[in-house]
Amino acid sequence: MFEILRKALLAGVGVTYLTKDKIEEVGKKIAQDAKVNEAEGRKFVDELVKKSMEAKDSLEKTVADKIQTAVHAMNLPTRKDVDDLKSRIAELEANLPKGR
Repeated sequence: MFEILRKALLAGVGVTYLTKDKIEEVGKKIAQDAKVNEAEGRKFVDELVKKSMEAKDSLEKTVADKIQTAVHAMNLPTRKDVDDLKSRIAELEANLPKGR
């Protein structure tokens, strides 16, 4: 029973959105309900936290990649493009004759 609950919770997308404290709280509750020993309970909670952080990192990377793809597809200038243009304008202004 505990193993089924563990797998179901780990497979749930909702784990991605839980805070570390909430994950630990849920994990401890499940471990208590399943009547597992303290070592198994701690291992379960640690696994939940680890999987949640991995899922969160993966989601953040996916979102960042999608945003980058969208910006590129819309042909919007990047911060680097704008900074390069600012530098080029400053350089050109510095080379203008002083009397103008």
